[in-house]
Amino acid sequence: MKLRILYRQVFDIAPNLFSEFLKLEEEMLYTEEKSGYPIARKYRPLASYIDCGSRIYERVFESIADFSRLISKRYLDKDFAKLDARRFKLVNWTRNELYYVDSGTPIPTWMQGISSQPFSEELIKQGLPMNDSWICCKRDAGEIGVMYRQIQCVPKSCWGEKFEQELRSDKVEFEQGNPLPIRLRSMFGPENSHIRVSEREYPSYERLCNIHESFINEDSVLDSRVMDAEARRQAFFTWEKEELYFVD
Repeated sequence: MKLRILYRQVFDIAPNLFSEFLKLEEEMLYTEEKSGYPIARKYRPLASYIDCGSRIYERVFESIADFSRLISKRYLDKDFAKLDARRFKLVNWTRNELYYVDSGTPIPTWMQGISSQPFSEELIKQGLPMNDSWICCKRDAGEIGVMYRQIQCVPKSCWGEKFEQELRSDKVEFEQGNPLPIRLRSMFGPENSHIRVSEREYPSYERLCNIHESFINEDSVLDSRVMDAEARRQAFFTWEKEELYFVD
């Protein structure tokens, strides 16, 4: 079975160069897609530790082999070299990150070995659900989508309990109106290998806030069930960061 990965690029751009960067972006993304790159999701920070003048791209590659082939080809391509040189003149710094995509994959064997609670036979057999609906493309005119990004550090002995908790939480949160997330584990980047990332896209910031407000006030029986799941969820990570991004 192929192992999908998410490739995340973060560019910090000087404010006076942002318009020029966006012009080059159109040319760059067109050239990348022609060469076989997956279509990039484009984001700008709304509430994040990343500076608000940054640009973020995320792509899901169907396998590590696909990613390595395209990246290797890129470094030998003269046209890409010229585009990359132009882009790097417009940025203060850039960071590349790789994540394992857990959605739709089997439970890693090493994870089964270190978890204090055994994984259920059903979960081992079925693997993790394929939650690709974190991409919300349907928006009304005038709406700006947002991406909610949740970053957690999971104790290495808690992965079994963590996966079970995610399945329970996803069920009630989806009934509440939240999109299902794509789930990631850190591969190469600034975080350690026990970092868990969940990403959801909402059609608008207003929609996200309405769901959150209803949840906090426990306005319905379903909201109370989500709150119960939230209380249980707190037991399976040592720290957590939450971020919001505009979806471009």
